[in-house]
Amino acid sequence: MKKDDLKKIIEDHKLWLKSNGKKGVPADLSGANLSGIDLSEVNLVLARLAGVDFSGATLVLVDLSQADLSRADLSGADLSGADLLLTDFSGADLSGADLSVADLSGANLSNAKLQAASLPQADLSGADLSKSDLSRTDLSGADLSKSDLSGANFSQAYAAKANFSQANLSGANFLLVSCNDAEFKGAVLTGLTIDTLTMAQISSGIIRKFYDTFQLIELDKSEGFVIIRDIELPPPYYQAGLAIINYFAMFLAHKYPGGTIKIRVEFRRITVAMIIETYDESVKKQIEELFEIYGLIIQGKLVPDVLSKDKKQVMQLEKQILHSEAMLETTKKLMINVRDGKAIEADISWLRNHLGRLLQHPDSQTKAVRDIVNKSVRYASKNRYTEID
Repeated sequence: MKKDDLKKIIEDHKLWLKSNGKKGVPADLSGANLSGIDLSEVNLVLARLAGVDFSGATLVLVDLSQADLSRADLSGADLSGADLLLTDFSGADLSGADLSVADLSGANLSNAKLQAASLPQADLSGADLSKSDLSRTDLSGADLSKSDLSGANFSQAYAAKANFSQANLSGANFLLVSCNDAEFKGAVLTGLTIDTLTMAQISSGIIRKFYDTFQLIELDKSEGFVIIRDIELPPPYYQAGLAIINYFAMFLAHKYPGGTIKIRVEFRRITVAMIIETYDESVKKQIEELFEIYGLIIQGKLVPDVLSKDKKQVMQLEKQILHSEAMLETTKKLMINVRDGKAIEADISWLRNHLGRLLQHPDSQTKAVRDIVNKSVRYASKNRYTEID
């Protein structure tokens, strides 16, 4: 579609909305190929977008509330912060999409594909996610209260601190889910397929209520192999470092689907722990090698292309590194009013080298590094930044 034609459609739609339907024409882009387009902050409320190709598109802060995006392709799209209230995504492909902090309350996501999507802090309250595929999806801190999750696939999802209160999870697949500190009050778990490791993270009171209906998979942790990276991050570096660690966790989950590995990222004040479990020794060796490669990439000693042949994944990694650097710069300015460009560049360099080395070698922290960590903690305590998690 030509840019001028699209611009006119958007302008006519804006007029239609502003005049309450008396002027203009509602946007109808059903089936259009708009892959890779940037429509950030555009207002497409009530637009007809069924079957549209938005793959790889930038739709940051876009307003698509009550729009029809059924069967649309939004794979790899950036919808962070988008308003998706009551939007119809039934049968849509949102795999690998970034929906961080998006408002999906009341949305229809039934039968949608959300594999390896990023939904931290997203609002999915009251949404219909029945029979959707949420495998390997990041749902950390997401609100899924009162949502319909019946028959959904959560295999290997990361749902720490997610809110499942009063949600319907009947018949869902909850294998190898990381759900530490998630809320399940009033949730329906009838017929849940779950493993013993995941079950141990859920309140015993909830488990007892539905235990007899579970399809229980016994897993003996002692029979597998465990890889642990325990990384200390001083307060100013915490959020930026965590973002880099979370990206690698999602990369591994995407690379090893189907229960091959289980990944957990745990928060312990100034420490972030990545814990990976597998029953395949060869997979363990492969992951150790990937840790080495990723660590060198973060230090700037290898180009991101070495990690994956998938160009989209390489672009996402490059974007994540830049995003983390910007996040660190903002944090330093807010916390300790650092404005000097050279000082911030030095901080970015320190974080990349520190994090990269620890991803490579879990016991490589030197006394100098620990002194920096301790100094930052003392400063944070003095300035009331003690609660990192």
